[in-house]
This record gives sequence, C-alpha cells and structure tokens, in this order.
Amino acid sequence: MQTSAALRPVDQCRHRFRCLHCSDTNIFCDCYANCHKDHPRQPLVTDEYLLNQYGSKSDYAEYSEISVFNCPYCDKQKLSVGTLYDHITLEHLDVPFDVRCPICVCFGSNNSLIKNIHLSKHIVDDHSVTMEQYHEQILIYDTHCNDERELLIFLASTLPPTYHAGGEEYEIEPEIAAARSTPQTHQVASSNAPRTIASTCSICLDMIVSARVLPCQHRFHAACIELWMRQSATCPVCRKPT
Repeated sequence: MQTSAALRPVDQCRHRFRCLHCSDTNIFCDCYANCHKDHPRQPLVTDEYLLNQYGSKSDYAEYSEISVFNCPYCDKQKLSVGTLYDHITLEHLDVPFDVRCPICVCFGSNNSLIKNIHLSKHIVDDHSVTMEQYHEQILIYDTHCNDERELLIFLASTLPPTYHAGGEEYEIEPEIAAARSTPQTHQVASSNAPRTIASTCSICLDMIVSARVLPCQHRFHAACIELWMRQSATCPVCRKPT
C-alpha cells in the first residue's frame, strides 16, 4: 500500500522546516499544511541542495551569494546572511518578540529561541569572524580542496567581515551605508550577472563594474575605497598598507 502524503514521515519529505516563532522545535513539512501556517518558517537546507545549487566551482571567488534564509519577522525569503542582516536592521530593529535565528536553524547548530537580544546582535556575535579568520578558512579550502560542503556552509552562514572590525560592530560612513540600498553611477542595477566574492566590492557589497585596484590586487569601487582610506590606511580585505 502506498503511503499517503498526510501520513508520510517528515524525514522522508523533501522540504522540511522549523518554525521561527513559537516554542515548538519539531521539524515539519509541506504535508502538514496547517502546521505553523501563520508563522515564518526556515527551510532546512540539505548538503545535496547546497552542492547542486551553489557548488562545483573551480575557485572560491566564483561562488554566488548563498541566499537560503527567511526573515523570522516578516517571512521575506531567499536572503543571504548579509542581506538578512541588512534587512532586519533596516526593517525590524525595534521588533520586541523573541525569534529563532534562521542561520542556526538552517544548519542545525541551535534551535532555541533567542532571548533578550535582537537577532542582528546575535548574528554579529555568533555568525561573524575577523578578516584574518575569514581568509584563513578560505585558505584552508584553497589548500586542501577536499570538502566543498564545509566551504559552502562557511560562506552561507558567515557575515562578511566588512560589517565589523575585530569582532565588534563599527559605524560605516553614511555614503558607504547608502551604497547598500541606493543605486550608484558605478553600479549596473539591471545586470543579471551573479554576485560573487570576486565581482563584489567588499566595502559596500555591491557589484563592481569599474574598479580601483590596490597594490595587494584587491578590487573596490573608487568612491568606496577613498572613503575607507579616510578611516584606515590598510586594505579592508587583507589589511596590507595602501
């Protein structure tokens, strides 16, 4: 006898979720259409999905932005860790209720509700690394090239280092912050080219069309790096003197 969709075990379903709001930490699936129907939910991303959708690149700079997270406040979907952080700090900074972190839920590291702190602080505290740590992880992949899954999870779940310095948040120049939400003359908003580490300015996180190249060979928008150098005389990526 064939198992009906309504009775199929959750572990056998292709799309599985966890609720981002309530205290129930059980996994549920599309077979249970009424389960948490009014709550934002986070899909559990499988290794197979990660590798099929974002893997099989010859160099880490070719990896597209991994957009697999849902907002726990409004259920906006398919956000990367960077766009999730931008979204909740711009749209939901004053939301009072506790939620689950979609990054933790997605990769199974923690299913608890976040208590007493905003999700944006949790992301900085738990899902960010220093610039040195970021490039150390990339170097490990470049050296060994034996676990693409680990690289994908790292890139998917780590806030880009330009959001903080030394593990602490810092205030970005208003002109740079505006570049994240306002089209600039050096950007092509209608471009269908994928955003990759190599093609994205690591200061404003937008596509590079015309770049200024530093002696260390890292590339940025000219306006962005000029603003950066008002605060620091080192490259934002490798910290070498400019």
